[in-house]
Amino acid sequence: GNQLGRTFWSLALHEHAAHSSCINSSSSVSNGSPNGSPYMYDESMSTFFRNVSPLKADMPPNTEINDLKARAVCVDTEGGVLESTLRGPLKDLFDRESTFLA
Repeated sequence: GNQLGRTFWSLALHEHAAHSSCINSSSSVSNGSPNGSPYMYDESMSTFFRNVSPLKADMPPNTEINDLKARAVCVDTEGGVLESTLRGPLKDLFDRESTFLA
């Protein structure tokens, strides 16, 4: 389940964002390219990711990348699996305010 999900999200992030070379070593997305132009959130990225403004509102496609969040509902019978995901290298990809662990 979620162990495979971690691999999926890592691959999806790289597939959709690596073409712009905007992934740093912690799998987070930065806001600018090496030549100074901003990275853009496009229609294809909106399938798997939300681009969230500093005020936590969803931003539309064809805007500058601010903060990518996974469009995901993660459910597992083992809380440790989800905790591991939320503490791992992809932790910033998941919205902690929308996460519930019982």
